Amino acid sequence: MPVINGLTDTSHPCQIMADVMTLQEKKGPVGNTVVAWSGDGNNVAASWIHGAVRFGFELRLACPEQLTPDRRCSTGRAARAVACG
Repeated sequence: MPVINGLTDTSHPCQIMADVMTLQEKKGPVGNTVVAWSGDGNNVAASWIHGAVRFGFELRLACPEQLTPDRRCSTGRAARAVACG
C-alpha cells in the first residue's frame, strides 16, 4: 500500500488536506469558514496559510511573537507562490 507523507520542516500538506477534508465533510464548503490556529508558527501553520489561500477560507493565527510563521508565508497571495521557510 503506497503511503504519502509530505511532511518537511517548512510544510505539512497532508495534514492540512486531511483537516480541510474533515471540515468539508462536517461543515460543508470551507470557503465561508473561519479557521483559527493557536500555537507555534511552524510547518503546520505554514500549510494552513497555504490552505487558506488555496481554498478561500479565513485563517486567524495566534502565535507567540518569537514563533511567528515566516513572513513570506503571510503575504496573502504570495503564500501560493513562495515556499515558506
